[in-house]
Amino acid sequence: APLLCVSTPHLHSTMSRSRAAAHAASSLLPRPTTFANLTIPSRPSALLRNHSSSPAPSRRPLDRTGPSLADFIRGGAPPPPEPLGVAPIPQSSAGGTFHLTTHGCQMNESDTEIVRSVLLSAGMAEAPDENNADVVLTNTCAIRDGAEKKIWRRLEKLRASGSTATGDRAEDSGVGRKKIIGVLGCMASRIKEGLLDPERGADLVVGPDGYRKLPKMLSDLWDGDAAAADGDLDPLTAAHVILDGREVYDDILPAPSPSRAGGVGRFVSVMRGCNNMCSYCIVPFTRGRERSRTLAGVVEEVRRLSDEGVKEVVLLGQNVNSYHDKSSGEGG
Repeated sequence: APLLCVSTPHLHSTMSRSRAAAHAASSLLPRPTTFANLTIPSRPSALLRNHSSSPAPSRRPLDRTGPSLADFIRGGAPPPPEPLGVAPIPQSSAGGTFHLTTHGCQMNESDTEIVRSVLLSAGMAEAPDENNADVVLTNTCAIRDGAEKKIWRRLEKLRASGSTATGDRAEDSGVGRKKIIGVLGCMASRIKEGLLDPERGADLVVGPDGYRKLPKMLSDLWDGDAAAADGDLDPLTAAHVILDGREVYDDILPAPSPSRAGGVGRFVSVMRGCNNMCSYCIVPFTRGRERSRTLAGVVEEVRRLSDEGVKEVVLLGQNVNSYHDKSSGEGG
């Protein structure tokens, strides 16, 4: 059976050192003095507090005047319920090629494997490099300003390289299909349609919860179909950045890159989003609220990886300690 590890971004365990420090500190505390029938505590304040009639001071209420998650969702309302299924790309646009680049954390690497699986199942093929791809997708990070600046520079470089697909495929078909430059992930969720700059931006912007829609959106862009499922797609640009609290991609088996296929270690995402709302972190606003995959889905994915020869599985989540399979019906 593969070795299971748990990985939480930006969190390092210091439990063993904390226990040692607590033990050392306890040895320095004064011992209580005991008389015949009376024990005097080493902290007199505890004795005074027990006999005090004054109420305990109230805690200062939390400041809730800042933006909430609803302020980062279009229209301030959740998306209407719809089936979570991957629609196959129309036959007229099948056979396209794509190239994926990942920036950021391990969760982004896991999401890139989901995107690869979605596009491969839709009949597309992965190109070895950007020059031979019809679609160039970049999975992005928004945790720091420097990470976003790097993506803007990359978009400018891709724009300068040309607007049509090149390479053997375009020459064989005799038709230069429009090359689509797409931005995925947290930066797409944060900046949204602001990335659709015709001079230095992208043609396609998809947040972390919209990867199932990629085949249909690519088809609409190539066919010039203005009838979008979400009402925000025109013949030249497309964006889907709505956060969906149901999406965990539990039914999609991630597809590793050729360089990682056959390796001994793999990432398995067990949950998405975060509820902590730390003042310094943007994750709840770019990845949405916490939601966990089903335990059955996680176990099945690990079983498949074990059958493929994987020896180490790292469980991923923004806060894996909050994992909870609600489908089990248990309260814990």
